[in-house]
Amino acid sequence: MRLLPPLVPCAAALLLTVACGGDDEGSPAPSNAPVITNLQLAPATVPVAQQAELQGSVDFSDPTGDVSTLKIELRNPAGQAAPLIEGPLAGTGGITEGTAMFTLTLTVQAPGAYPLELWVGDTEGHDSNRLGMTLTAQ
Repeated sequence: MRLLPPLVPCAAALLLTVACGGDDEGSPAPSNAPVITNLQLAPATVPVAQQAELQGSVDFSDPTGDVSTLKIELRNPAGQAAPLIEGPLAGTGGITEGTAMFTLTLTVQAPGAYPLELWVGDTEGHDSNRLGMTLTAQ
């Protein structure tokens, strides 16, 4: 575990299950890149200076069926980014639509709003659109 005050992401673990995709939202992705929709992450409020475990999911579609990585960028209330949280999406080879389910474990050191952006990447180096939300630390 690396400590980076006032923000400390600890780990990201990812699982994949197959499901139907949804509507396109967020920033645009290249035409052969994955597209993500329907970001869910709970709880949206985390305690300060205590480890929190968040459960999340995001729907994806990818015409080439080679989604391989989930990426998360978290910023502290001052806008400073923590190191990129990145993890493999095992079992996605050949899957063109699905739901990536993940657990994000983190510790934040100060109260406030923590903007989060999530996206996926494929084996060809294409990144999807990004979806965002804000975590609140209190």
